[in-house]
Amino acid sequence: IKEATNPVLESLQINRSDVLIGEPVRISATITNQGTNGAEFEISPSTNGTYRPDVETTKKIEANATEEVTFNYTFESVGTRQVGIFIYPKGSPNDFDILNSDKKTLVDVGASPDIVVRQSPERVTVGETVRISLAQSSDADGQIVKRGINFDGDDEFERTGPTISKMFSEPGIYTYEVRAIDNSGNEEREMREIAVYRPA
Repeated sequence: IKEATNPVLESLQINRSDVLIGEPVRISATITNQGTNGAEFEISPSTNGTYRPDVETTKKIEANATEEVTFNYTFESVGTRQVGIFIYPKGSPNDFDILNSDKKTLVDVGASPDIVVRQSPERVTVGETVRISLAQSSDADGQIVKRGINFDGDDEFERTGPTISKMFSEPGIYTYEVRAIDNSGNEEREMREIAVYRPA
């Protein structure tokens, strides 16, 4: 089969060279079948020589014909990835090729902070000091350099640090926003709520 079909990578383009985990990139490949027979090929992106079958697509390429395939792809872990194309004739997975561009196509995959919020005490009453901790938040490929909480919705994080204390003078449900920034400048924000009760 490999003598009858000979896929050759003509071009490989990626719309982003820096991306966070879970953010999509568009991978476009132009492939020519220089073999003597046309065939249906199973095609997927490869990263550092491995591939994910869940993003595989089928494309028929006739002999001496050229086709383009495009993938919306997300990376699942941090690090630098060399992107290529994993391809094999349909039904013959053992006859695979990994096609790499002459110019190395690298994507640097980073991570935004993973925010963890701890509240103490869990049940808050009017006039009681509640402590909100972001200390257990983490970053997969670096470190968190700034943490903050915004209670009034003005996009100004007036309280910063791993642990913040606050007291409420009225009962109710209070919404606040937490933020963490890592040493690469990646930012993560989440909305949280505190229920404040009248004293028993």
